[in-house]
Amino acid sequence: MDDETILKAIASGAKGYVDEAAPPSEFTQALRIVHEGSVWAPRRVLSCSSTRTTGPEEFFPQAG
Repeated sequence: MDDETILKAIASGAKGYVDEAAPPSEFTQALRIVHEGSVWAPRRVLSCSSTRTTGPEEFFPQAG
């Protein structure tokens, strides 16, 4: 899944994303993090979101 799709899914309410090729330890860590109330995503995706030049309206459009 591409980074933009993962970011949009998280912005829409997904609590995390783990790639199917991730090692079992990453799945375990992701489950713990999400269970504690945080969001889990690959580091590359999170760093992509912090360097974005577009505004939040791309992920959180105004209603109506």
